[in-house]
Amino acid sequence: MTTVFSNAVSWSLGGLAILVFTLRWRDQRSRLPLPPGPKGLPILGNLLDIPADRPWEAYYRWSKEFNSDIIYVNVAGTSIVVLSSFEVIADLLERRGALYSDRPQATMMNELMGWSDFFGFMNHDDRWRRQRKIFHETFHAGAVKQFDPHIQDSTHQLLRHLLKDPHDVMTHFRRFAVALIMETTYGISIETDDDPYVKTAEEALHGLEIACVPGTFLVDSISALKYIPSWFPGADFKRKARYWRNFTHDLRELPFAQTKRDMVTGTAALSFVSLNLGLVAEARGNNGNVMEKDIKETAAASYAAGADTTVSAMSTFALAMLKHPEAQKKAQAELDAVIGHGHLPSLSDAPALPYVSALVKEVLRLENVAPIGLPHRILVEDQYRGYRIPANSIVIGNVWALMHDEDIFPDSKAFKPERFLLDGKLNPDIQDPESAIYGFGRRICPGRHLANSSLWLTMASILATFDLKKAIAEDGSVIEPSYEYSSALVFAPPAIRVLDHTALSSDDASNRGHCMEIEVGDSRSKMFFKASAALLVTALAVSASPALQARQSCSQTYTVVSGDTCSAIEAKTGVSDAQLHSLNPSINSGCTNLGIGQVLCLSTGGSSTGGCTSTYTVVSGDTCSAIEAKTGVSDSALHAANPSINSGCTNLQIGQVLCLTGGSGGSSPPSGGIDGLATYYDPDGGIGACGSVLQNNDFIVALGEGNWDGGAHCGQTVNVQSPPDQSNTIQVTVQDLCPGCQGANGIDLAEGAMAALDSNYKNDGVISVVWSFA
Repeated sequence: MTTVFSNAVSWSLGGLAILVFTLRWRDQRSRLPLPPGPKGLPILGNLLDIPADRPWEAYYRWSKEFNSDIIYVNVAGTSIVVLSSFEVIADLLERRGALYSDRPQATMMNELMGWSDFFGFMNHDDRWRRQRKIFHETFHAGAVKQFDPHIQDSTHQLLRHLLKDPHDVMTHFRRFAVALIMETTYGISIETDDDPYVKTAEEALHGLEIACVPGTFLVDSISALKYIPSWFPGADFKRKARYWRNFTHDLRELPFAQTKRDMVTGTAALSFVSLNLGLVAEARGNNGNVMEKDIKETAAASYAAGADTTVSAMSTFALAMLKHPEAQKKAQAELDAVIGHGHLPSLSDAPALPYVSALVKEVLRLENVAPIGLPHRILVEDQYRGYRIPANSIVIGNVWALMHDEDIFPDSKAFKPERFLLDGKLNPDIQDPESAIYGFGRRICPGRHLANSSLWLTMASILATFDLKKAIAEDGSVIEPSYEYSSALVFAPPAIRVLDHTALSSDDASNRGHCMEIEVGDSRSKMFFKASAALLVTALAVSASPALQARQSCSQTYTVVSGDTCSAIEAKTGVSDAQLHSLNPSINSGCTNLGIGQVLCLSTGGSSTGGCTSTYTVVSGDTCSAIEAKTGVSDSALHAANPSINSGCTNLQIGQVLCLTGGSGGSSPPSGGIDGLATYYDPDGGIGACGSVLQNNDFIVALGEGNWDGGAHCGQTVNVQSPPDQSNTIQVTVQDLCPGCQGANGIDLAEGAMAALDSNYKNDGVISVVWSFA
């Protein structure tokens, strides 16, 4: 007993000693000084010291005044720590990323307007980790190359718009930014400025810009105000929040729903959403629901992050070319020497164009689009260099200070692309602006590789196509454009307007005016028209959207994947080079214009395969036996219809489209008027919910994941007809399906919906649903 008592006393004394040590350590740490900074007023702190316009310059000035790259300011009780060197940012935001990766949550923006569902504004939690992982896996440096055709497409479209109607450069820049993001994220093409998706996104972002300005809404300081009703006097912020929240909701939901519909009809283009939704089909239950929600929210965040930043960068580029015509001429001379007249640059030309690349870096450095980026937050108290950083402090990386550090960028306020060059090549020893302008640590922008590629190609293409010159007033004097930027969430340059290019070759200056004009010299104008005929039209023709269905004239197709060449495709499929080029005339002689996601025809309906009643697209993990189990096709039938598969079935490729000539469980088509058969697969098959391809109609019919009753089986067929009086519809008769499936039009085919679609459902157990398609 004495021993037990002694041990208990020893443990208690030991625990007490540890507690005393911990309390003393915490007390000592709490007594550490705060980082240096300007003295503030009681209660208000430094609220009146921080200017509303260009606050990053004030932070930088204080950093120099206090000789410290870490400063502290107190804004009405909120601690703000500003970091102004690469060293301190690396130490805290990167090496201590586990502590410094949270985001401050604003009541108006996050809670009332709904921006908390966008991963750029999320707390550093499991949901954020899931969504950032999804985004990174699609847009990392290697994977982003699959979107190069989208970047080229959007860039060429911008050039055509500028040439045709150069009245409002800002409109064209914004359309370019929106078109690229919508294409890469959702596979949705934007053709007009009044596109409903554009209007929705612009209204949502307009609200975000207002809500992000500190002090705009009192509810951000007194969060309890969020509980007052919207009709209450002075509660205008609640009504505004509800208005903007509707657009935030639509920004997240509408384009995502459109992509899902396009996937059902087989018209979905290669995009972030279509790629990742393919993974959802392999998940089951709640996990699949979580994945789809994560994909939807992550997709919406890409627009919020990329639209205004792209417009700001492009506008800064245009202003820089007006202000520094000598840099413009150097870049154009390099383009002419390397790619020559009659050609537009491609991303593959970048290594051979070091001055153009240096110019792009200097544009991004001099007036970076997000001078202080999105703030971080530390949830627990920390210490650094003998200073105390209070818990819940807002931590800002002053990007503007980094880009104007005279020790790194001498004469930092001058526009000098040459600073990034050494002996005519990019100097790897010079700090790259890309290391800072996209954020830091775990919160670095995961879309930076797409942004870099698109900005480089667009700026290079404009330089290769146009001369940018200052406008001429009626009296013949040069109009100096404004270089005053406005402070906001994104650093905004002044609006730019130009004159119609048709007036630029005239000596009459009476029609000229505004801030800027894009002059198209004879040589560059001719070069563009030649290039547009030889390249732009061709590029549009070969940048085909990845089809989920077999072409109507092909019995076998192949979907191009990353790393493919013509010889690689021929080796995979057993198709000869002559046959591949004959069936796919868009492929040039050097096979240099393949696009990831492009669907190639391998054989026509008159081939030995005998035609396909359906097709199957190979997914990760597939083997011949797995495909045969999913589809009900025998091994001999699979090999007979797809002679490119070797005897050991070791040459299957993800994305490869296989011909299926029927399943063992399928019923025979009734005679008369049947255009094709759709074979429905077990949801556990891994190719997505009982979906299939109708080759003859070039149309996908899918019923989503549902529960099958005892009367249905894997490989069951349904009859598909094109009514003679409705040539644009397909009538699908589905038998023996129990509730839970979704129609291709998004309608849940539960009992009630079935009865609503077909009044005879309860009588005969059969539902006829008509899908319309263009």
